[in-house]
Amino acid sequence: MTSQPESLPSPLLFADDWGQEPERIATWLMRCFDSPDYQPPVLPGIAMRLWHLTSDDDVSIFDVSKVLEEDSMLTASLMRLASSAAYGTGRSLRSIEEVITRLGLRRVRELFFQAAVTERVFKAKRYERPMITLRDHSVTVGYAARMLAIVSGADEGHAFLCGLLHDIGYCASLVALSERLPSEYRPDVSLVWSALVMHHEIVGSRLFESWNLAAELSPVAVHHGSQVLKGSVAGAIVALADALAESVGLGVPNEKADVDVEGALNVIGIDAGTLATVREQLEIFASAGDV
Repeated sequence: MTSQPESLPSPLLFADDWGQEPERIATWLMRCFDSPDYQPPVLPGIAMRLWHLTSDDDVSIFDVSKVLEEDSMLTASLMRLASSAAYGTGRSLRSIEEVITRLGLRRVRELFFQAAVTERVFKAKRYERPMITLRDHSVTVGYAARMLAIVSGADEGHAFLCGLLHDIGYCASLVALSERLPSEYRPDVSLVWSALVMHHEIVGSRLFESWNLAAELSPVAVHHGSQVLKGSVAGAIVALADALAESVGLGVPNEKADVDVEGALNVIGIDAGTLATVREQLEIFASAGDV
């Protein structure tokens, strides 16, 4: 007979001195994620459908447009992103067809996935400011990973997705605190951040499992540092992208990107000069203010 998980600790555990014992919140979070009634943040199904649809080289603009029409709010966010200076247009695009023609199907799916994640996943009451920080960091890492993939000849779509979702465990943890605790017991993020730093990789892996993305993304997106040591091109790309985001002022608080830069460059087959050029492009992207 399978034993049931222990009941979740009382919200009263979250007193003002809670930050002195980060393991307590880590324990609470892991029990929360193990609870049979836990509901993870939902990744819009339309985003995955579009991703798989545009993996087919023969897909038509009409087919993509029909899918996008199913979610007008996300499509509006896509149009805003596509029209921004950060993504290379800087002028208003009037239709889905024009967006696809100018940016291409693969780029459109990346921007739509970005819109879906940032609009529907990076949301948690009381934790709006840290969520914005995480959103901007994750988008920047995704963009940097894409640029590194282009210059190294890797799969740019896979690199973008890994970069965008590499720190998703932070988001799931903040969502759990927001949704599972009464408002008066939700701890300030400054009290719990060290626990999130320690355990966000485990949480991210579990979230990928719930989204059926574990096999494709989990080893690289969540454990990118160790993947460099194993010679993983995608892992090296995400690790470098993480460090690049930090270098342009869009890192994660209290988490320093620790990467063997020389080793990662050797894995993906580019030199320090190329990396510097990518960083310059990333600075332009970040300064555009449309992350």
